[in-house]
Amino acid sequence: MRRAAAALAHWREGNSFDALAILEGQRNPAAQTLFRAIRGRIAALPEARVREEVMRYGQGALFQLRLGLGPLEVIGTLAPLLGLLGTVLGMIKAFQQLEAAGNHVDPAILSGGIREALLTTAVGLCVAIPVVALLNWLERGVDHLAHDMDNFVTQIFTEDLSTVAFARIAAGEQDVLRTLLGSGDQLALDGGVVDEETLLARIKERLTGKPKPGVQLKADGRIAGNRIVLLMEELRKVGVKELRLLTLPAGP
Repeated sequence: MRRAAAALAHWREGNSFDALAILEGQRNPAAQTLFRAIRGRIAALPEARVREEVMRYGQGALFQLRLGLGPLEVIGTLAPLLGLLGTVLGMIKAFQQLEAAGNHVDPAILSGGIREALLTTAVGLCVAIPVVALLNWLERGVDHLAHDMDNFVTQIFTEDLSTVAFARIAAGEQDVLRTLLGSGDQLALDGGVVDEETLLARIKERLTGKPKPGVQLKADGRIAGNRIVLLMEELRKVGVKELRLLTLPAGP
């Protein structure tokens, strides 16, 4: 789980490929789910398609984990019932012996049958109690894993399409390059219209100085999410580390 959290931190910082490197080859379902989500976002696949694949994998992984708990559930359920059955049979046997003794009743006959009956109950409970405790512990672990998987993946899908405000930019302690992705895929840098190649070149040039400025990207609400993600990836490739994304309300 620590690797998944570390990968998520890298993703938030814009180091998408470092995040993938951390997750690649991990067998933990949470790490694999996060790996698929990040890979889908980098590839700029439709969000619905990525969500569907992530959900398919996550549900399958959780199903396999819960499937392995089946034998414990059966044992925990049947053990006390078998003990109860032994108790009933033991009592029947004791009363049969009591009936066969007629008027010559020996208390030892009855006590022996009752002892046998109670012993089977005790054995059943001794088996069931630790099994049920283990089952509950494992089920909580699976539920916790499911929560973590959902939490990690949700942050992948919401991070890029919401306001991503880094503290130094938001506090006004750092110079900001203001970029705009408007309707019709029009780009602007500090109020001047530019093409994407020029935009990236100018930002890269500004990033060579010190202190390095942050970048604020305003995106028109009508722009497709995958287009925004693609531009953000290009910004990260030219060295942007501090990015604030604002989505403007879509026009009529």
